[in-house]
Amino acid sequence: MRSALIDKLKRKGYSGPSYGYKKPSANSRYRRLMDTGTNLSEYRKSVIFSRADLSERSGRMPDLALSSVATILIVMGLVMVYSSSSFSAFMLYGDDMLFVKRQLLAAAAGLIGLVITYVIPYRFYQGKHWYFLGSAFVMLLAVFTPVGLPARSATGKVFHRSLNLGFMTFQPVEFVKLALVIYMADFLSRKTPEIRRLSRGVLPSLLILLVFFALIYLQPDLSSAAFLGLVVFTMLFIGGARVSQISLFGLISGALIYFAIKNDPYKLSRIKDYTDQLFNLTGNYHIMRSFEAIGRGGITGVGFGEGIYKMFFLPMAHTDFIFSIIGEELGAIGMISLIILYMILIWRGISIASRVPDLFGGMLAIGITCIFAYQILMNIGVALGLFPITGVTLPFISKGGSSLMIHMVMIGILLNISKEGEG
Repeated sequence: MRSALIDKLKRKGYSGPSYGYKKPSANSRYRRLMDTGTNLSEYRKSVIFSRADLSERSGRMPDLALSSVATILIVMGLVMVYSSSSFSAFMLYGDDMLFVKRQLLAAAAGLIGLVITYVIPYRFYQGKHWYFLGSAFVMLLAVFTPVGLPARSATGKVFHRSLNLGFMTFQPVEFVKLALVIYMADFLSRKTPEIRRLSRGVLPSLLILLVFFALIYLQPDLSSAAFLGLVVFTMLFIGGARVSQISLFGLISGALIYFAIKNDPYKLSRIKDYTDQLFNLTGNYHIMRSFEAIGRGGITGVGFGEGIYKMFFLPMAHTDFIFSIIGEELGAIGMISLIILYMILIWRGISIASRVPDLFGGMLAIGITCIFAYQILMNIGVALGLFPITGVTLPFISKGGSSLMIHMVMIGILLNISKEGEG
């Protein structure tokens, strides 16, 4: 009876049990790839990339939470730049809107950059890191030419950090951050099998970092140089480099920073101010004023625009210490709300990195998220007396056109990556 049933099924086209397996047709992609000698690993890659292509064609929406948080932060930043800088702008230049006008110009340029980087597929940057590094290198050299815009501190020290573009100034170090992240993402995605080897893994990326470290140090801007090192080391760690190798070069970098500080009286005085306030809070003027501003705000703040510490009582109120002004005018509620917004920003960045279907996109998203996270920690840490004054801006909030533009460009890249995530 069983044989008669099988014969009957065969006459109807049945060829035997499949156990859930369906033989691929001659026209299927798998059969076409196998016929050309493609191995299973390459087939898997083709499937992954086809999913990304399909998601682009299907018009997947960008990350709504990320775009919403970024919009809120940008608007809040413009409002707080006006509040924290209006008094000093009026007293020094006779125009209380001067700094916020410049910030608005930077926001407009940043919006154009955001739209462009959102439209361009993020894989466009893969393999083109030398263009970004070359441009960053030229811009860092240009600050020492007549195109550069030297600045002088209150102590008489000259800084070469900006380029004069006529209608605005631009700090190349902000572009260097993006260029190095693109380079590291490309490097790590290509060198995955060799990343644990010193000569072909950690060493090449650190030699690139050393070149930019030296150029940024000559500006001088040791804080940004150290910041870039931290981002690169983090990407190497996440990319699979040996912890022992990262630790070794971390120690070497730390030694270089130590000698750089030791031979620079200006930086040495900042470190001394920081160490003094650890034992004697009244010994650091900036930190004392910062604490007083935050304490004056209490829970709900004294009201928007009603702060007094921006009136030359707290230096750099619209840049390094804008978080303190937020604490004074918007209180603990304002500070906590801002921190929550930043936590959402970091969470979405990590989430996007974990969902992207290829290593380059994942490392690019992680690198950008690291830049945001470390700048947030460093700036707020300075306001709370946890770190010495670094000059690192608070993303989207502090006055700084170059920083705002590049951060908006980074948001555009993250939004583009988010379109290709699975889920």
